[in-house]
Amino acid sequence: MSILVDKFWLYSIIVVIVYKSSSNISLNAEEKAFWYENESYSVIFGKSQLARYSNIPRGSITTKKIFDWIWSEVGIQPGEYLVKRHNNSYRYDPDIEIRFSREAFAYWKLQGFPVDRL
Repeated sequence: MSILVDKFWLYSIIVVIVYKSSSNISLNAEEKAFWYENESYSVIFGKSQLARYSNIPRGSITTKKIFDWIWSEVGIQPGEYLVKRHNNSYRYDPDIEIRFSREAFAYWKLQGFPVDRL
């Protein structure tokens, strides 16, 4: 049995699915502005990589624990960074992105923390 598919409609469906999943950022207006303004001051870790690097047990990785780690161990004040699970990473080892203010990102780098994937 063969099925004919109109490629235009198939393309449209794919575009809608990709658009919906990539625009799913659950931040308030102030956080959203910070997120987009500081796109170039970010680091992305896999969940396992971040667990190894931060010494937080992998099963205990939460946004709050990441915030606490950055504040207590790295020394960057809350309000100078945001943590978000990377879009389209609903798998076992999701990507976690941390976006900093320009000054906080400079401090992150000066402290020797990685700016690329480990």
